[in-house]
Amino acid sequence: MGKVYRHLYEQIYAWENLLLAWRKARKGKRGQAPAATFEFNAATHLLEIQQELLESGRLHSETRCCCSCCSGCSCCAQTSRPGPATQA
Repeated sequence: MGKVYRHLYEQIYAWENLLLAWRKARKGKRGQAPAATFEFNAATHLLEIQQELLESGRLHSETRCCCSCCSGCSCCAQTSRPGPATQA
C-alpha cells in the first residue's frame, strides 16, 4: 500500500506556495508580454487563483478516497462521506 498524504490540498493553495510557484514559473519569461501583464497585478491574480482552489470543492480532500475515484473501491466503501461528484 502506498503512502497516505494528508492536508496536501491546503498546502497547494497556501499563499507561500502560490507565491513560490509563481516565482518559479516566471523565470525566463519576465520580458514577455503575458508574463508582464500577470506580474503587473500578480497579487490580485494569485488571490483569484487561491480563491478558485478554495471554491473547487476539494477543501477536505483528506476525508476522500486516496485515489480520487470515489466509485466504490475498498477505501471509498470505508467512509460514509460523499465523493467529488456528489458534493455540492
